[in-house]
Amino acid sequence: MGKHRQLALSIAACALGAVLAASAQTPKPLLPEKLGSAQRLNWKAVEPTALESVAGDLAPILREYGAQRGEQADYQLGTRRARLLVHTLPDRSSAYGAFTLLRGKAPEIALGEGGARLPDGLVFYQGNHLVVIEGASAAEPWRPLAQSLAERSPDQASLPMLPLYLPEEGLVAGSDAYVLGPLGLSRVAPLGQGDWVGFAYGAEVEAARYRLGQRDATLLLVSYPTPHIARARLGDFQRLFNLNGTGGAGALVFARRKSTLVVLVQGLESAEEAGKLMDGVRYQPELSWSEPTPISDAEMVSGLLGLFLGTGLIVVLTVGLGLAFGLARLLLLRTMPGQVFDKPVENDSIFLNLQNPK
Repeated sequence: MGKHRQLALSIAACALGAVLAASAQTPKPLLPEKLGSAQRLNWKAVEPTALESVAGDLAPILREYGAQRGEQADYQLGTRRARLLVHTLPDRSSAYGAFTLLRGKAPEIALGEGGARLPDGLVFYQGNHLVVIEGASAAEPWRPLAQSLAERSPDQASLPMLPLYLPEEGLVAGSDAYVLGPLGLSRVAPLGQGDWVGFAYGAEVEAARYRLGQRDATLLLVSYPTPHIARARLGDFQRLFNLNGTGGAGALVFARRKSTLVVLVQGLESAEEAGKLMDGVRYQPELSWSEPTPISDAEMVSGLLGLFLGTGLIVVLTVGLGLAFGLARLLLLRTMPGQVFDKPVENDSIFLNLQNPK
């Protein structure tokens, strides 16, 4: 009976350990039980493979931005109910890009790092999280969530620089979008099929619409990792479009390269109009290098002194070891003559007696 009891206790201990380990690995929910006066009614985790069940047609685009584990919950706020969906993305830039795509031309609101009021709810991003709220119109009840996500977001790098390069004159408000994949690009600038820009080469795109007089134009800022890739892709664009009016196949597109940045304009009829718009791109390539730190006189003297002292120490050690070996040899020659050093050598050589042919 005692053995059975010990076995049962061991099994219970293992099960408890497994439960504790699983609970330690399970992250704390991003959507708390209470948000101000809003009470959470239900909660579930949303894996990337199940995005279609909560995001519909936007699921493939969210995957382009690297959507990871998400959460969904319903909240009761007075007599109204709202559904919240939080997507965790790889970094702040990805969350910002997904926000610009979902925001569209919706009016902006002060919520999180950037928010907008959609026809059926709200959307905002905070750190590397994107939040979609269905059935809500006011931002105030959800500010505690933005604060909570800010505290739980890891240290984030700065936002992408591409939006800062856009020309200001003629920019249609809310038309700018930071894009990291062909599906997102096809929603804002369907100029080609598939990955014609070269996202596989590490491209990043900032797309925007412009109203210039009576014409609407699309401006794309395509950033590549190196000038070599940018130059090669610009050559590929000549085969895809009627680039700069050279008579090629496809739509008329004007282009210009600035180091790693390729600027594309579509929708204008003259190179003069396109050139004026491209002149407004606020991008100046910079060459940076690391200058050597000046060495002070004190550091130079200290370095030379250390060099001389190190060399002197090596010389002293070499002489000391040589003297010690010599003294040890003399001592062994006197105490054990002919036993260690200067032993008689036996002649083990073989001679051929060629003079005596016996």
